[in-house]
Amino acid sequence: MSVRIRHGGALTALLSLLAVLPLPARAQTCSVPPFLAWNTYWGGSGADEVEDVAVFRSADGTQDALYVTGRTDSPTFPGAKTPPYAPNTNAFVSKLSADGTRVEWTRILGTEGTDFGVRLALGPAGEVYVVGRAEGANVAVDNAASVPLVQAASAKGDGFLARLDAAGTLSWFLFVGGAGPDEALGVTVDGGKVYVVGRTASDPLNFSASSPKKLGKRGSDSDAFILQVDVSGTT
Repeated sequence: MSVRIRHGGALTALLSLLAVLPLPARAQTCSVPPFLAWNTYWGGSGADEVEDVAVFRSADGTQDALYVTGRTDSPTFPGAKTPPYAPNTNAFVSKLSADGTRVEWTRILGTEGTDFGVRLALGPAGEVYVVGRAEGANVAVDNAASVPLVQAASAKGDGFLARLDAAGTLSWFLFVGGAGPDEALGVTVDGGKVYVVGRTASDPLNFSASSPKKLGKRGSDSDAFILQVDVSGTT
Protein backbone atom coordinates (compact mmCIF):
# COMPACT_ATOMS: atom_id res chain seq x y z
CA MET A 1 0.00 0.00 0.00
CA SER A 2 1.34 3.41 -0.94
CA VAL A 3 0.62 6.75 0.66
CA ARG A 4 0.69 9.97 -1.29
CA ILE A 5 1.28 13.39 0.21
CA ARG A 6 -1.22 15.54 -1.60
CA HIS A 7 0.14 18.80 -0.26
CA GLY A 8 3.72 19.88 0.40
CA GLY A 9 3.06 21.22 3.91
CA ALA A 10 3.61 17.92 5.77
CA LEU A 11 6.83 17.14 3.93
CA THR A 12 8.17 20.64 4.52
CA ALA A 13 7.44 20.38 8.25
CA LEU A 14 9.26 17.02 8.45
CA LEU A 15 12.35 18.35 6.73
CA SER A 16 12.39 21.39 9.01
CA LEU A 17 12.28 19.12 12.08
CA LEU A 18 15.16 16.99 10.87
CA ALA A 19 17.24 20.11 10.29
CA VAL A 20 17.09 21.15 13.97
CA LEU A 21 17.67 17.71 15.50
CA PRO A 22 21.18 17.15 17.02
CA LEU A 23 23.73 15.26 14.99
CA PRO A 24 24.27 11.58 15.84
CA ALA A 25 26.90 10.92 18.52
CA ARG A 26 29.16 9.26 15.97
CA ALA A 27 29.38 12.52 14.02
CA GLN A 28 30.63 14.47 17.05
CA THR A 29 34.36 14.77 17.72
CA CYS A 30 36.38 15.27 20.91
CA SER A 31 37.84 18.77 21.00
CA VAL A 32 40.63 17.90 23.50
CA PRO A 33 42.43 14.61 22.75
CA PRO A 34 44.07 12.71 25.64
CA PHE A 35 47.74 13.41 26.32
CA LEU A 36 50.46 12.00 28.58
CA ALA A 37 50.92 14.33 31.54
CA TRP A 38 53.85 12.56 33.22
CA ASN A 39 55.47 9.15 33.71
CA THR A 40 58.26 7.64 35.74
CA TYR A 41 60.18 4.41 36.19
CA TRP A 42 59.40 2.78 39.52
CA GLY A 43 61.77 0.39 41.25
CA GLY A 44 65.44 -0.32 41.71
CA SER A 45 68.19 -2.15 39.84
CA GLY A 46 66.35 -5.50 39.77
CA ALA A 47 63.07 -6.67 38.28
CA ASP A 48 60.06 -4.65 39.47
CA GLU A 49 56.38 -4.74 38.62
CA VAL A 50 53.38 -2.59 39.60
CA GLU A 51 50.11 -4.53 39.78
CA ASP A 52 47.60 -1.97 41.05
CA VAL A 53 47.10 1.74 41.70
CA ALA A 54 44.67 3.80 43.79
CA VAL A 55 44.19 7.53 44.38
CA PHE A 56 43.38 9.11 47.74
CA ARG A 57 41.56 12.45 47.81
CA SER A 58 41.42 14.35 51.09
CA ALA A 59 38.44 16.54 51.87
CA ASP A 60 40.45 19.78 51.60
CA GLY A 61 42.55 18.64 48.65
CA THR A 62 45.85 19.06 50.51
CA GLN A 63 46.63 15.37 51.06
CA ASP A 64 46.02 13.90 47.60
CA ALA A 65 48.23 10.87 47.00
CA LEU A 66 48.88 7.95 44.70
CA TYR A 67 49.34 4.40 46.04
CA VAL A 68 50.80 1.46 44.13
CA THR A 69 51.51 -2.18 44.95
CA GLY A 70 53.37 -4.98 43.23
CA ARG A 71 56.55 -7.01 43.50
CA THR A 72 60.26 -6.26 43.47
CA ASP A 73 63.56 -8.15 43.17
CA SER A 74 65.63 -5.00 43.67
CA PRO A 75 68.16 -4.89 46.52
CA THR A 76 67.13 -1.28 47.16
CA PHE A 77 63.82 0.42 46.44
CA PRO A 78 62.74 4.10 46.33
CA GLY A 79 61.36 5.30 49.65
CA ALA A 80 62.18 2.13 51.62
CA LYS A 81 64.02 2.88 54.86
CA THR A 82 66.09 -0.31 54.73
CA PRO A 83 66.76 -2.97 52.08
CA PRO A 84 64.00 -5.47 51.18
CA TYR A 85 63.71 -8.60 53.28
CA ALA A 86 65.58 -11.67 51.98
CA PRO A 87 67.35 -11.87 48.60
CA ASN A 88 64.22 -12.74 46.62
CA THR A 89 60.92 -11.28 45.44
CA ASN A 90 59.08 -9.05 47.92
CA ALA A 91 55.68 -7.39 47.91
CA PHE A 92 55.66 -3.62 48.31
CA VAL A 93 53.30 -0.68 48.79
CA SER A 94 54.42 2.83 47.87
CA LYS A 95 52.82 6.22 48.44
CA LEU A 96 53.64 9.00 45.99
CA SER A 97 52.42 12.54 45.58
CA ALA A 98 49.49 12.74 43.18
CA ASP A 99 51.58 14.70 40.67
CA GLY A 100 54.35 12.07 40.70
CA THR A 101 57.05 14.46 41.89
CA ARG A 102 58.02 12.76 45.15
CA VAL A 103 57.79 9.48 47.06
CA GLU A 104 56.30 9.72 50.54
CA TRP A 105 57.17 6.21 51.68
CA THR A 106 57.58 2.58 50.58
CA ARG A 107 56.74 -0.39 52.75
CA ILE A 108 58.33 -3.72 51.83
CA LEU A 109 56.32 -6.80 52.84
CA GLY A 110 58.58 -9.84 52.72
CA THR A 111 58.93 -13.42 53.87
CA GLU A 112 61.61 -16.03 53.31
CA GLY A 113 59.71 -17.05 50.16
CA THR A 114 58.44 -15.28 47.05
CA ASP A 115 55.81 -12.64 47.77
CA PHE A 116 53.85 -10.16 45.70
CA GLY A 117 51.12 -7.58 46.12
CA VAL A 118 48.22 -7.82 43.67
CA ARG A 119 45.53 -5.31 44.63
CA LEU A 120 45.01 -2.55 47.17
CA ALA A 121 42.12 -0.50 48.54
CA LEU A 122 42.07 2.65 50.66
CA GLY A 123 40.16 3.43 53.84
CA PRO A 124 38.67 6.85 54.64
CA ALA A 125 41.72 8.05 56.60
CA GLY A 126 44.28 6.95 54.02
CA GLU A 127 44.91 3.52 55.50
CA VAL A 128 45.86 0.85 52.97
CA TYR A 129 44.58 -2.70 52.63
CA VAL A 130 46.71 -4.81 50.30
CA VAL A 131 46.22 -8.40 49.15
CA GLY A 132 48.44 -10.84 47.30
CA ARG A 133 50.37 -14.06 47.82
CA ALA A 134 53.11 -14.99 50.27
CA GLU A 135 55.14 -18.20 50.06
CA GLY A 136 56.96 -17.86 53.37
CA ALA A 137 55.71 -18.15 56.93
CA ASN A 138 57.57 -15.34 58.70
CA VAL A 139 56.69 -11.79 57.71
CA ALA A 140 59.18 -8.98 58.17
CA VAL A 141 58.99 -5.32 57.24
CA ASP A 142 61.98 -3.60 55.60
CA ASN A 143 64.36 -6.24 56.97
CA ALA A 144 63.19 -5.55 60.54
CA ALA A 145 62.01 -8.02 63.15
CA SER A 146 59.09 -10.25 62.28
CA VAL A 147 55.63 -8.84 62.94
CA PRO A 148 52.74 -10.50 64.82
CA LEU A 149 50.52 -12.57 62.54
CA VAL A 150 46.73 -12.74 62.73
CA GLN A 151 46.76 -16.27 61.31
CA ALA A 152 49.65 -18.64 60.63
CA ALA A 153 50.74 -19.62 57.13
CA SER A 154 50.42 -23.02 55.48
CA ALA A 155 53.24 -24.91 53.82
CA LYS A 156 52.23 -24.32 50.19
CA GLY A 157 51.79 -20.56 49.97
CA ASP A 158 48.83 -18.42 51.00
CA GLY A 159 46.94 -15.36 50.04
CA PHE A 160 47.27 -12.47 52.44
CA LEU A 161 45.51 -9.32 53.61
CA ALA A 162 47.66 -6.66 55.26
CA ARG A 163 46.79 -3.26 56.72
CA LEU A 164 49.11 -0.26 56.68
CA ASP A 165 48.25 3.01 58.36
CA ALA A 166 48.49 6.35 56.55
CA ALA A 167 52.16 6.66 57.52
CA GLY A 168 53.02 3.25 56.02
CA THR A 169 53.37 1.36 59.30
CA LEU A 170 52.18 -2.25 59.15
CA SER A 171 49.24 -2.73 61.54
CA TRP A 172 48.69 -6.45 60.98
CA PHE A 173 49.17 -9.25 58.45
CA LEU A 174 46.54 -11.94 57.87
CA PHE A 175 47.36 -15.12 55.96
CA VAL A 176 44.37 -16.27 53.88
CA GLY A 177 44.08 -19.93 53.03
CA GLY A 178 44.42 -23.50 54.16
CA ALA A 179 46.53 -26.56 53.43
CA GLY A 180 46.67 -26.02 49.66
CA PRO A 181 47.95 -23.15 47.49
CA ASP A 182 45.91 -19.96 47.81
CA GLU A 183 46.02 -16.46 46.37
CA ALA A 184 44.12 -13.24 47.17
CA LEU A 185 43.36 -11.32 43.97
CA GLY A 186 40.98 -8.48 44.86
CA VAL A 187 39.96 -6.27 47.78
CA THR A 188 37.45 -3.52 48.53
CA VAL A 189 36.58 -1.55 51.67
CA ASP A 190 33.10 -0.77 52.97
CA GLY A 191 33.27 1.07 56.28
CA GLY A 192 34.41 -1.38 58.93
CA LYS A 193 34.38 -4.37 56.59
CA VAL A 194 36.95 -5.50 54.04
CA TYR A 195 36.02 -7.95 51.28
CA VAL A 196 38.67 -10.18 49.72
CA VAL A 197 38.33 -12.45 46.67
CA GLY A 198 40.72 -14.93 45.10
CA ARG A 199 41.33 -18.58 44.37
CA THR A 200 42.14 -21.56 46.56
CA ALA A 201 43.08 -25.21 46.31
CA SER A 202 42.60 -25.75 50.04
CA ASP A 203 40.07 -28.28 51.31
CA PRO A 204 38.70 -27.76 53.85
CA LEU A 205 39.00 -23.98 53.96
CA ASN A 206 40.64 -22.39 56.95
CA PHE A 207 40.24 -18.69 56.28
CA SER A 208 39.08 -17.72 59.76
CA ALA A 209 37.61 -18.98 63.00
CA SER A 210 34.10 -17.98 61.89
CA SER A 211 31.73 -20.49 60.30
CA PRO A 212 31.95 -20.39 56.48
CA LYS A 213 28.85 -19.80 54.37
CA LYS A 214 28.69 -22.68 51.89
CA LEU A 215 26.87 -21.02 49.01
CA GLY A 216 29.10 -22.51 46.34
CA LYS A 217 30.23 -26.06 45.69
CA ARG A 218 33.78 -27.27 46.21
CA GLY A 219 35.13 -28.63 42.94
CA SER A 220 37.92 -31.05 42.20
CA ASP A 221 40.37 -28.32 41.23
CA SER A 222 40.95 -24.79 42.50
CA ASP A 223 37.94 -22.69 43.45
CA ALA A 224 37.10 -19.04 43.81
CA PHE A 225 36.51 -17.66 47.29
CA ILE A 226 34.90 -14.60 48.87
CA LEU A 227 35.54 -13.55 52.45
CA GLN A 228 34.67 -10.65 54.72
CA VAL A 229 37.03 -9.34 57.39
CA ASP A 230 35.74 -7.15 60.19
CA VAL A 231 38.22 -4.30 60.69
CA SER A 232 35.95 -2.03 62.71
CA GLY A 233 38.15 -2.39 65.78
CA THR A 234 41.39 -1.56 63.95
CA THR A 235 43.10 1.71 64.89
